[in-house]
Amino acid sequence: MADQRRDGTRSSARPAAALHLGRILIPVANPATASALIRLASMLGAGEPPAELVALRVITPPRGTSLKDTRRQTLAEPRPADGALREAAAWAGAQGIALRTELQVARGVAAGILAFANSMPDLDLILLGWRGTGKPQARRDISQEILWHARAHVAVLRAGLPGPVRRVLVPVGWGPHARFGLRLAERLACHIGAVVTVFRVLPATGDVDWEAERAALEHLIATEAPGLRYGTELLLTRSAATAVAILNETQRAPYDLVIIGASEEWPLRNWLFGAMPDQIAELAPCGVLLVRSYEVPAG
Repeated sequence: MADQRRDGTRSSARPAAALHLGRILIPVANPATASALIRLASMLGAGEPPAELVALRVITPPRGTSLKDTRRQTLAEPRPADGALREAAAWAGAQGIALRTELQVARGVAAGILAFANSMPDLDLILLGWRGTGKPQARRDISQEILWHARAHVAVLRAGLPGPVRRVLVPVGWGPHARFGLRLAERLACHIGAVVTVFRVLPATGDVDWEAERAALEHLIATEAPGLRYGTELLLTRSAATAVAILNETQRAPYDLVIIGASEEWPLRNWLFGAMPDQIAELAPCGVLLVRSYEVPAG
């Protein structure tokens, strides 16, 4: 096409992934999605040594019951009577994945997750599930509280993963969250052999120096995710609507997962990761992993 450029060098030789994930926390609540979260966490945490996976279920006390009494009752149970945690542990055990399960008692789910996460040394990533909704006000959920206050990278999986992750689409910009998404895709490419397409949407009008744009994209990959320098397809396209271009690409090829970073307006209360990422998550025909990177404050 006149308005689209592809480039890729296929090779089976990849350097090790640059991003280190030593510990991943997976809060689970829904038995139907617990296995998908653990499976994705195991993919992201693969390598030598593999990441430590910790599945967490937060228990909130019934009305009129104190936290102390709820903790005592929880500890007295010989086994956690919790479907999501049990499902996560069973799936991990069947796959030979080392998974530690934990219960946290707190007044609120978000508060319990944050308290547990912020007490974990060397926590690298919190992986959450999100069902999604078309109503902006309903996005003010547990995930948003975690995004605001967690002192770790956060990723939210929208929709499940029905099968293996063989093809991954990574729309990129130059911001920190998109860069972090690129580094997660690098781990999937290096450790489970996923084929990655890096996708860049350029303005629909004006002149485009395709070679310069491609060179900039190659430099971004070499800097942020050197493991993607080989075997990765680069795709540049022009469009007046970035979300439409990304959704069209998800229809064009059978992607299993889209990894997309939060946009600049993600802290706005009407959105979870921003207008465009949220729209992709709602409408893409495959799994979507939305990511927010965390940088330790200077000083």
